[in-house]
Amino acid sequence: MKKELSKVYSEFEKYGLLLLSDPELPSLVTMIAGEPVKGSWWGHPKGNLIYNLSQELEDDTDILIVKLLNKKITYVHKRHWNALFSIVLEKSDWQIKGLKPDHKNLFRTIQKRGSVRADDASFKNTPTEIGKQASKLEERLLVYSQSLHTESGKHVRQLKSWESYIKEIKFPLNRLKATEAYEYFESVLEDWSSGSMQNAKVPWKQT
Repeated sequence: MKKELSKVYSEFEKYGLLLLSDPELPSLVTMIAGEPVKGSWWGHPKGNLIYNLSQELEDDTDILIVKLLNKKITYVHKRHWNALFSIVLEKSDWQIKGLKPDHKNLFRTIQKRGSVRADDASFKNTPTEIGKQASKLEERLLVYSQSLHTESGKHVRQLKSWESYIKEIKFPLNRLKATEAYEYFESVLEDWSSGSMQNAKVPWKQT
């Protein structure tokens, strides 16, 4: 696996961006499979290897996993975090507009508490329902989400406000204006996607 991991990091470090899976843009799945994979990659002969490599990236403290591009899992290198955090902290109209009441209630709860688990006993909805609501918040870059391995052996979503997460990792934020942060990312994406920006859709241009 070391050879494949080295290949992944070599590609990732060029631009500091990589999708988990995508039929056109640079992704971990395509890189390891050798071609775009239609449908779920879990059934691919190299599915286990892809999973193990994804776990290696997830455990890397210099990599942040967010639904940044095309509403899909995106690996983002630390060198882009300042711009990313400047965007997520803005709470712009594209992040809030159109959210359903349940989504807004969950967002307010996360903002108030800083961190909540999807299986929190105070929620009226089931962890699965909370997870679906959280996915919408993730797509708007309103919350940070990670999978938590519980003592019972199950996995549950842990949802954090960006303010809480940034403080937790002690990131030295030098906050940019939102417009500057957007321009920064779009410049990086233009290079990363080889000019095919129409295929790399960012959330602030999707809503």
